[in-house]
Amino acid sequence: MSIIHHKNFNPRLIEQISMQWRLAKQKGNYFDFIKNVLNNPRKIYDELFDKLLPEEKYYLLLLFLFGDLSHPGVSSEALKRAYDALELLTTNDSRQTADLLIGSWTKSYLKGNKNINFIGFSNPSITDYLRTKIQGLSTMVHLIEQHAVYLTQLRHDRPYFEQMIATKFDFYLDQNNYLIDRLIYVISQEPSEPLVTEFQRLVDQLANNKPMLITDSIVSTDWLRLINNLEYQRFPQYCFHFFNILLHHSGSVDLIDSIISEAYDIDEYNRLLEQLNNLSIDLLGVTFEKIPEFSSVPDLTLDGLKKSLRDKKIELLQQMLDEEIADNIDVDGYSVPEHGVGDDFIDEVVQREIDNAYAELEPHILNDPFEKEIDMRDFDFDIVSDAVERQIQWHYIDKVDDEYGEWQDRVNGSKATSESVDDILDKPL
Repeated sequence: MSIIHHKNFNPRLIEQISMQWRLAKQKGNYFDFIKNVLNNPRKIYDELFDKLLPEEKYYLLLLFLFGDLSHPGVSSEALKRAYDALELLTTNDSRQTADLLIGSWTKSYLKGNKNINFIGFSNPSITDYLRTKIQGLSTMVHLIEQHAVYLTQLRHDRPYFEQMIATKFDFYLDQNNYLIDRLIYVISQEPSEPLVTEFQRLVDQLANNKPMLITDSIVSTDWLRLINNLEYQRFPQYCFHFFNILLHHSGSVDLIDSIISEAYDIDEYNRLLEQLNNLSIDLLGVTFEKIPEFSSVPDLTLDGLKKSLRDKKIELLQQMLDEEIADNIDVDGYSVPEHGVGDDFIDEVVQREIDNAYAELEPHILNDPFEKEIDMRDFDFDIVSDAVERQIQWHYIDKVDDEYGEWQDRVNGSKATSESVDDILDKPL
């Protein structure tokens, strides 16, 4: 069973290992031999890979180059298009090649509401192997890059990817997935009428964007990266048109919500507001919260903007409360009343720890230019209460019971028939 559950288990790999065992007439334990090879399968994979047809090798490389660090699955339709674009002179087409690899090197699965078919590697060890193998396959990789129809295929080579973003962006089928990358390229250039026009079009497109589903990983809009670059480059023409869309776009309310929602923690949220504030002051002479006064969108009101900012801040502070503050609670320093641990003691400790937890949130609440009127009632402290009660159970109940049990074991193990003064004094209170 340890072989079947091994992280590198693969039926084709086991078959090859068994063949190697027989041919080499190995001595020793067969199962130990298998486990040793599974722990370091590079040599066996080399033998398997070398036996593949050229089209099979290209197919595996395509699948690998589509991936990112997590190497998600790739839609079978995208993989077929990318393979067909190579125009390989082989006997097998993309479907036949895919069928040759399914079950050994690759796997097929359905995902999403529309049951889209994805192809992925059958085992993580295959991606590890190809990550080292690819260095010796530069001719094949170069051919794939030259015939790529998706930008997603080029992400492994960042300089080449950025070159294609700058020079051939409109050629690629998945350009909508990389609008931010094109925007960042545009705002790095000295403004000109064509570039400013393109910037307006791309931001407007980004506000209504529906990315193409190439891999089964989530495609992020990444507004934060755009705002970082806007603040860094400081070309007022681009900043002006960005705010113009915020103020006058028909979907401004949803657009601002989507920008704010990208902050993944409270520090990121504060940085985002600081950047928006700086840009707003530079362009409009007022802080970001005042932008509804300049807007032509009826639904974009100061109250609406404050509510969006307030809701997001509460969400992130609650996340901080649940994931950081509650995990660091320690009740070991409290003095237990003479009558022992009762409900009144537990209630007192819980309330003190809730007050302490809120005190950690308070600087983030008070240090806020938007005065969103957040207070203790906006948070759920159940996780703090649960953490306190668990700690009390451990420190003041279970621990005492354990010490008492150990003492009893010592006493019962002695030959004395009656308690001595030392025994009584040694007994835990």
